Amino acid sequence: MRNLIAASALALAAAAPSIASAEGLSYSAGATVASKYVSSGSAYTKGAAFQPWIEAEYNGAYLGVWGSNLSADLNEGNTWETDVFVGYRNSFAGVSYDVSYTKFFFNKDSSINSDEVALAVSYDFNEQFSLGAKVMVDPSDYRNTGNGRLIAGYNYNDKLSFEAVAGKKSLNAGAAYEYYSVGASYAINDEYAVSLTQIKKSGVNAQRTVLALDYGFSFK
Repeated sequence: MRNLIAASALALAAAAPSIASAEGLSYSAGATVASKYVSSGSAYTKGAAFQPWIEAEYNGAYLGVWGSNLSADLNEGNTWETDVFVGYRNSFAGVSYDVSYTKFFFNKDSSINSDEVALAVSYDFNEQFSLGAKVMVDPSDYRNTGNGRLIAGYNYNDKLSFEAVAGKKSLNAGAAYEYYSVGASYAINDEYAVSLTQIKKSGVNAQRTVLALDYGFSFK
């Protein structure tokens, strides 16, 4: 579930394009400290989350690992999640795309380990405005599960950016819910960014606010 709402990751990418676009073999790593782990509108921690990651990329193809602590009572007794992902990303004429496969591992109950195939596409209208969509499915149950979202981004400058998300997630037994978020992020420098995101999930009266600090760097 590494696709949590974290607009500060976009700010880091804008401030340091080499992290995502270096030619040849490159490596990047970092960590996020967030007030709460929220993904697709659902909370996976009651308090703070620590989320380290590392990724290797070669001409658009990438392989990486992402992790996060969990609250046991929200995650069937599990206290840690590890995501192993592989994919390919590229862009042309203002269009960016990313195709990926992710395996989710949980430290206590392996029966809930799962898979996800995702496709993300976005278009940059100019240096400030972008609009994108992402679709995620479990390949073992793609008829009954799925997650789709629309994403609008606005870069005020090379440090400050905004993002709005509207999505819908389908669950087993025909259940589904919608989620929405708006967020702002600020790149302190090429390595650090902070973000504040307001998140709403249908059927839940309270909104969730997530404050996050991201650290990321690249090397060859």
